[in-house]
Formats: sequence, structure tokens, C-alpha cells
Amino acid sequence: CTSIWQRSPRQQTRRSQRSPRRQAPRHLDVQSLPKMVIASSYGQALGSNLQLRSALALLAPITFTILIGAGFPQFEIQDSVAELWIPDKSSYAADREYRIENGAGEVTTNLLVLARARDGHSTMLDARSLLEHDDAMTRIYATTVNVRGNAYDLSDVCLTARPYLLPCVVPTVLDCFYEGSSVVEWQPLVLGLAMTTPDAITIPCGLVSPTPPNITCGEPSTALYETLLLQGCTAAALLSCNSTAMEQSAKDAIVSAAILESGLIPASPYDSKPKLRDGDGALLPDEEVRAAVSGECFAWDGGSIYGEVNKELVVGSAKANASGFYEYAGAVQAVFVLTNGAAVQQRLSARPETAGGARDISLEEAMEVLEAMKAALEESAVAEQAGPWESDPDPARVTRTLHSAFSDDAVVPGTFTQTLRDETYSSINIMIVNFVLVGALAALFFVDCASAVRSRVLLALSGVALAVLAFLASLGLVALASIKLNIITMWVLPFLLVGIGVDDMFIITYAVERRRGASGGAAPSLVLGEVMAEVLAPVSLTSLINLIMFAVMARSDLSGVYETAYVAMVAVTMLWAAMVTALPALIAFDLHRQASRRSELCPCSAGAPADAGADLSERSASVLADKYCFRGAYLRALSKWRASQLLVGVLSAALLATCAVKVNDLPLGLELNDFARSDTWVEVYFVDRSEHFPLWPISMNFGALEYENPLSQLGMLRTWENVAALPEVSASPRSGLVWTASMAAWAHPAIGCVPPANALYTCGPEIDPDCTATFYPNVYGLKTRADGGVCADFASEPALAQWDGDLYAMFAFAHTNMSP
Repeated sequence: CTSIWQRSPRQQTRRSQRSPRRQAPRHLDVQSLPKMVIASSYGQALGSNLQLRSALALLAPITFTILIGAGFPQFEIQDSVAELWIPDKSSYAADREYRIENGAGEVTTNLLVLARARDGHSTMLDARSLLEHDDAMTRIYATTVNVRGNAYDLSDVCLTARPYLLPCVVPTVLDCFYEGSSVVEWQPLVLGLAMTTPDAITIPCGLVSPTPPNITCGEPSTALYETLLLQGCTAAALLSCNSTAMEQSAKDAIVSAAILESGLIPASPYDSKPKLRDGDGALLPDEEVRAAVSGECFAWDGGSIYGEVNKELVVGSAKANASGFYEYAGAVQAVFVLTNGAAVQQRLSARPETAGGARDISLEEAMEVLEAMKAALEESAVAEQAGPWESDPDPARVTRTLHSAFSDDAVVPGTFTQTLRDETYSSINIMIVNFVLVGALAALFFVDCASAVRSRVLLALSGVALAVLAFLASLGLVALASIKLNIITMWVLPFLLVGIGVDDMFIITYAVERRRGASGGAAPSLVLGEVMAEVLAPVSLTSLINLIMFAVMARSDLSGVYETAYVAMVAVTMLWAAMVTALPALIAFDLHRQASRRSELCPCSAGAPADAGADLSERSASVLADKYCFRGAYLRALSKWRASQLLVGVLSAALLATCAVKVNDLPLGLELNDFARSDTWVEVYFVDRSEHFPLWPISMNFGALEYENPLSQLGMLRTWENVAALPEVSASPRSGLVWTASMAAWAHPAIGCVPPANALYTCGPEIDPDCTATFYPNVYGLKTRADGGVCADFASEPALAQWDGDLYAMFAFAHTNMSP
């Protein structure tokens, strides 16, 4: 501005005559003189005192190295999405903390296996696609893991009512077909119970046709068991046993009879279901496939325990006609429900010999088994198929369908936790590339190919190294403070803060170049004194502003945000300390090197001959860029040409207008696939899930209630049913999922002590007579069993006749006239 608005000598004389008090230079701020003197004295001391600049040049790097060495072994990645994104002051966070403090952790975890057509638009409701899904499910069921030298399979970790006897809980669309039996392998499991006590068993007439040889239907017989045992066919190997004397019909008869006598279901649940491929290899017609899925589908229990398969959970992007008949489904899904570490530990301690024998393991090892099984199941789901991103895949791996899998983070880490870990650690490689690139660019701007004396590459690289060390030291310090490093910290701060530190380095070193070039070869102490008086305040002020901005950011109640701000505040402080102590000391050494005419390549060698008539800094890349690009081209065009000024103004206004109009169009929030790396099965699952199954589970927790109070128990049911009735909740979950209702059913003699419930567990009254539940009036108008609730409908009970069907009157009479 002074060059543009400088007055002529005559104007200056006239103005000085009118205002004699303003003869002092206008650019001099008298109030800043003490600060400038201090900064100048500091710079001069660095330039003249070898011991001081040596100490400051070593102090920051040594301190940073110590922090890095001490802190990096304590380095931890924040891989919990809950810790990252749940606001600390939210009611959800308070509920979660209360639940954890009271020992109510997660008890189950899920693995979701999704299948869709490879072309992205064909239906999954045809026999060929579902048979490929069947193959994938069979492969998943065969998954094993090895932990600490011991082998484990799915039966060791899956949720089931009777471990190693009844099948795992796996809702799948294959339960609509006969092939569901091969997937869940319920036949040898149920048979295993019967063969442990080979008593006579009765084969009902008409159950299996033809009737096995030497067997009379309707009469007890041990012939089937004896034949199997003589042929060496154990329960676990029944279906694969090569018995010549035993026909398949005999095997089916044993299995069906064993299930029948167990009281679980009236008959084999899969025998009457359509087969996707018959014995001759013919495929089920598409119309019949859609009809089977459109009808009622039950798992191995025939619906007596788990009810009908929830179609919204296993059939995605479905299109049905007015009568509910499925015409299209873009995807299908299977849900593997796994248990928790304590349950795995307890289960293995009583594992039967047929399943591998009992094994005592610690809770820690049980959690390792569960986590390893999650990862292995995901790998099994995506095995033997080519990825959609492969340009020239093996034709044998180009399947009709694509399978992807996801495991939640309940109980033990799952897919998203592993994704956070991988993506956080992957930033390290990019970080190194960034540091190398910044160093190379800094060296490029300070190299002088014409003179090794004027070149300052080593100084530039040292400045970049200081910025990198300062940032890494901040990571070490926060690690010592037990602050976990998260994906935001590792993907944002290395690139932002090291850049800020290098900016300060450029400001200081470029100021030195300008001052030295303008001073005509002044002593290093004088040059550095003038430079520090000029730049110390601006560098400190920008660092302070950055510190304040990150302090404001730290006010967030998202731990992923405020912990990132903490790291940034520490890093900004360390960067400032490095740039005002170690960097000026290194600059002082370099100024002395140049004053002694020593080469940068060998600064300890004898002085080089002076470059005749050349300015010491004239040929450096930074000065040349400033001289010819910034000042020679850009500033000149902007200050002299109206068209340039108009162009800049129009472009600025256009950008502001565009931002103002389009800012509301910016998408808010993050999708799961935003975290997944491109061309991975994790990304495939997240994208497919968002398109075909935009559903996520919710859970309901109750606090410090009087759980023994019947009104509290009914109130819990009322709250549950209110939430289940919301339009945002899909497929109205059963009221029996409320634990007090389940406990009441378990403890009622007419519910928990009769088939099929008593085939799964011992009911309450049989354990202790005090564990007995009684009926209570439906005072909150809860759903009856016919409507998916748990309440009984006594309106037509004869016992209520004397009270005109009034259950409340009967209840009042019973509780006022009954004995203690």
C-alpha cells in the first residue's frame, strides 16, 4: 500500500508543516517496541552465542524423541464406535453407562450373511440362486478356528436352547424349503440325544414310506438302533454312514421318531417342504419358489418355539402383490446368533465327547474364541467367489450370486471395529508419504543448483523434520495420558498440523532470506535479530489462534471430536515451541555457514570462493518464485490491470453465491460404507445392506424398577408394546421378548412345565416350588396371545361364570379369601 499511496515530496512537506507531530514513521508502533526489542535480543543472542543455539537446537528434538519413545508403546486405537460417536451428555450415554455399571452387558452377538444377484438387479427367488445360497450356508456351518492350539466350531459359540443337541438359531429363507434341513443339520443333533439311551422307539404308521425292514409300525422296537450300532454308525455320523443294511428310509424313520418322542414338534418340519432340486437334478420352478417363500416358513422347531421366520429379516427389497405373494426379492439374508464369552466358557466345560469332549478355558480365551469365530465366519461367507471389482476373474469363481457378511460389535469386536482399526492404521502409510512429499517440496524451494553455499536444502529438511517430530511427540504425550487415537486424529491432524508447522518454517526462513539479501551481508546475529523482531509475534499469534479454535472444538461432547482437539492443542503447542527455539537456532548455524562461504554439502570443509557480485539468496527457488510469480506476475496484474481486479471480484462473488445456494444440499451424517475401503467385501456388504435391508436392531433397557411388583412387570410390557406399535418399528416384535414375561412363562406350571417348553429346559416349579408364577389381571390392556402378546384371554372361561366373566372380580375374591 505504501508503494501505491506514497505522497510526492511536496505533499509530504505540506502535510508535515500542517501536522508537525506526525513526523515519526507511520509504520512504527511505539507500544510494540518492547516486544520487538525482546525478540530482536533473542535473535541476536542465538546468532552470537554458540552455546545457546547449540542447546536450543538439541533441546526440542531430544524432548520429542523421549516422548515418542515413552508414549508409542502405550499407543492404543479407539475402535469402539460407541465411544467415538455417542454424545457423552446424551440420555443414551447415561443409560448405557448405567447398564454397564450394573453388569447388564450384551448377551448375544449377530453375524449377518447377505446374498444378492451378481448383476445387481435379478431376483433371488429362483432355485439356482437359492442353491448357491445353500452352498454358502453349508460352507459357513463347516467353519472352524484354532485358538491357543485348540479347535472350535460353530456349535461351540452359537445361541441354542440345548447346546450340542438342538441346532443353532439361524433365521434364513432356506427354512421355506427342504434344503433347510441340510443347512442346520438338526437330524444328527436330535438323534444324538436318542442314541445315548437306545431304548425301544415307536415308528408311527405312515410317518416314513416305505416302512424300514424288520420294523412293524406302531410297535416299540430296538432293531433300528441295533442295526446302526452294529454297522458302526454313531449318532454324529449317521447321515454320512455307508451302511448297506440301513436304507435311507430307516434313517429318516429314526430321526423323525426321535423328534416325535422328544415332544418338540409333531413331525419332521422339512419333509413336507418343496425341494429346490429333486433327486433327478430338476430345479423347482420359479413360481413354486416364490409360492414357498410367500407362505408360512418355520425353522427346525416347526414354529413351536421360535415361531414363523420373520420375512422382513431374511428377504430384502421384496415386491409383493395385493395378496402378499412375493414377485421379486433383490436379496436374502441369514442371521447367525452367537452367544457371549461366559456362556461359551460354561458350554465348553460340559461339552460331550461326541462334540470333542469337555474343555476348561478362561473367560479371556473364550472371548478370543468368539472373536476368532466371527472373523472366520465372515471369511467363509465370501470365499470361493470373485469380487465385483475384479477385471479378469477366474470363471469358476464367477458365481450367480454375491455373498457378503457383517458381524456386529456386541460382546466382542466385529466388522466395524476391525474396519476402524484397519482404516486408522492405514493412515500411517499415507502419513509417511505426506511427510516425504512435504520434505521434497521444501527442499525444492530452498535448493540453489548454481551455488552450494546459497543452497539451504538441509535447513529446509531440518525444519520439516522438526514439524514431524513435534507432531509425533504430541501423539506420544497423549498416549501417556491414556487418550486413545481415533480415525479422525490419524486421518486429519498429521496432514493439517504438520502443514501448519511447515508454514511457520517457511515464514521464518523466507524472512531470513529477504533480510540477508537486503542487508548486504550483515552479521548473522544482526540478521537473525531483525527477523525474530519481525516474525516472532505473527508466528506466536497464529499459533495462539489455532490453539483457541481447537479449544472451542474440545467443547464437543463427542469423544471422537474432543479427544482429537486435545491432540491438536498439544501438537500446536509443541510445533510453536519447535519453530521459535530449535528452528531459529538451526537458522543461526546456517547463517554462519553461509557467512564463512562453506558448502551445504560439506559444511565443515574450508570456505569456498565468493561468488563474484552475486546476492547470497538471489537464486534460491523460493526467492525466484516470489520475485517472478507472486510479485512479478500476480501482484503486478492485480494492482495495474482493471480487468484482473474485476475478474477476481466476479469469481469471488460467484463462489460465495454458489456456496450460499448449495450449502443446504450437502449431505449430513455418515453411512457405514463411508468408512469401508473401496473394492472390499466390507464395502459390498454396507452398500447392499443399505439398499436391500435398511433395518437395524434396537434394544430396550429398564432401570431401577421394583421388578417383583406385578404392576412393574405389566408396565414394562405396556412400554414395550407401545414402542413396538410405532411405524418406525418393523414386524412388531413379540411381547415375550421382555424378560419378565419370559420368566413368568418359565415359572408358570401350565406354560413352562408342559411341551414343548419343558423339552428345552427345566421349568421354575420343578427347580423350586417358590419359582411359581400366577396370573394377574390385564390392567393395562396388553395384547393377548392371539395378537402376539403374552396375556391369556379368560373371557370365556367357565371359572368366571359366577363373576359374570369379570376377571377383576375373581382376582379380588382370590386375593381376599385365599390362605397365606
